[in-house]
Amino acid sequence: MITNADFNSTRFPGKCYATNTATLEKFKELQRQLNRVAKLRGYSLLSIDGYIGPDTIALFTKVYASQQSCSQIALFTEAYIPQIKAMADQGGAPKVVTAPKPATPPAYIPPTSTSLVPQPASASVMDAFAGFGLSSTQLMIVAGLGAFIVYKKFIKKARR
Repeated sequence: MITNADFNSTRFPGKCYATNTATLEKFKELQRQLNRVAKLRGYSLLSIDGYIGPDTIALFTKVYASQQSCSQIALFTEAYIPQIKAMADQGGAPKVVTAPKPATPPAYIPPTSTSLVPQPASASVMDAFAGFGLSSTQLMIVAGLGAFIVYKKFIKKARR
């Protein structure tokens, strides 16, 4: 159950940002289901950005014919998702609707108020160092130096 602690509506008035990954995923699912109904009815589609802002509120208002604040929608997201999904299913909406790309990646704002973007695990060692702002050439030099140190320290020693 989503509570007031699971989203922040005070930092950005009129917008509700999730404060944890679970709530972020629920907000994104709400947006996906709203998009399915929007596709059926010819409304503009939402970007799946994971926060409840003016666009999500406007589409929600069209779908439900009821004006709600972001806080009201956020608190009852878990109840709205199956209702909106049922509307979409009954209307024959496609299971997946291609949404416009969000302006920023979906992120949540933990209680400390620092914005965090959930990151996938690094696919390679190079990806792990990509956040340092080094060029690919600089990354190769760092990797080469690391390999050289490992060789000198451990492999060459083991051969003696």
